Amino acid sequence: GYMFGKMYNITNLDVTHFDTSKVRDMSAMFINMRNLTNLDVTHFDTSKVTNMSAMFANMRNLTNLDVTNFDTSKVTRMDSMFVGTGKLKELKLGDKFKADGIRTIPTTHSYGNQYTDKWHKVEDKEHTYTVSDWANAYAGNSTATAGTWVREVSNATLTFQGENFTPVKVAPSDTALPTLSRPSQPKQNHKFQGWSKDGTNLLTRDAVQP
Repeated sequence: GYMFGKMYNITNLDVTHFDTSKVRDMSAMFINMRNLTNLDVTHFDTSKVTNMSAMFANMRNLTNLDVTNFDTSKVTRMDSMFVGTGKLKELKLGDKFKADGIRTIPTTHSYGNQYTDKWHKVEDKEHTYTVSDWANAYAGNSTATAGTWVREVSNATLTFQGENFTPVKVAPSDTALPTLSRPSQPKQNHKFQGWSKDGTNLLTRDAVQP
């Protein structure tokens, strides 16, 4: 417990050769490791672990995590396991991971409008879940939980007042301004110069931020 806790400035950590086969307590093991973006725990043997409380708590820059091989069958505490991981956007789960851990994933994130508050399996964008619904749906079916889960990308739709312009869909990953319709009947004695959000600063093709 708390083995690497509050090591705020560590940016790299290699625990791939750890023998954890006799470990029972992993509570807060990596808590507050704020500058770690990746962590490889795929080789961890958690078959005897009973406490994973706050194990990854407040790892605010962690973007992805693979706990596919985690056996949580003996774990009785998973409270706050992922609390404070606002940048976590990919989570790989195995068929022995309890829903109790899923429930601790933050419902909000640090990506602004880039993602919604829902998750889905990487190969199934049609079925999305809030953290609560995700945990409830798979509470009794860990086999169905297994797979790679990602945050749902949030797409925006630009709509325009005035003429009957066709709405334009924009994805957060877009790096170029989409083609926007031009008015066929500009205001009298006015020349159309381009679109803007506030009527002053024109959107340009080299700088778009959907």
